[in-house]
Amino acid sequence: PAYFLRLLPCAPPSAVQIKKLGPDRNAVRAAVAPAAAKAAAAKAADGSAAAAPAEPPLLPTPVYNAGVVSDALMLLHATLLQRAAATAPRAMTDGLLLLKVWAAQQGISPASPTPCPDGLDGHLAAMLMAHLVQQGKLSASMSALQALRAALHALCDPLAGLPKGVAMAAAAPETVTAAARSAAPKLTHPPFE
Repeated sequence: PAYFLRLLPCAPPSAVQIKKLGPDRNAVRAAVAPAAAKAAAAKAADGSAAAAPAEPPLLPTPVYNAGVVSDALMLLHATLLQRAAATAPRAMTDGLLLLKVWAAQQGISPASPTPCPDGLDGHLAAMLMAHLVQQGKLSASMSALQALRAALHALCDPLAGLPKGVAMAAAAPETVTAAARSAAPKLTHPPFE
């Protein structure tokens, strides 16, 4: 059997301004040719820019912004998942497998026969389980079925589970950067046979 090593390069959280990547912001700009930029600057200097039509407003890019934030917080998420898995190892890992199978059977997973690209992927499911561990709703003494039930309860019951829904948390950029600096994830792997 051949072994593969996947390297996932990621920028540190300090490389991007997370507060500018909200779901209502535009982070993609159209490229302007240098000649057109010089002509626009010359018109602005002449005062003839007032007669020019206004540029259309830029639409928000929430999917792109979420991807950039996810990439920037990759190390922080890895550390969070490792800590949660250390707290409730069996319940979290086995419950996560059951949750992924359930999502695929329901057709809301990218791995399902009819893929749903914006559905419950593995990373989002793992972060949900880590959130439940942090909230004390998953413990080491729970079985895999109890962990799955807790996750499904969190997804379907807005009062007991996730009262504000599943959304990007608005942490202060300094907090995210400090946490990412202190997060040195320990790489683990299954034993080779």
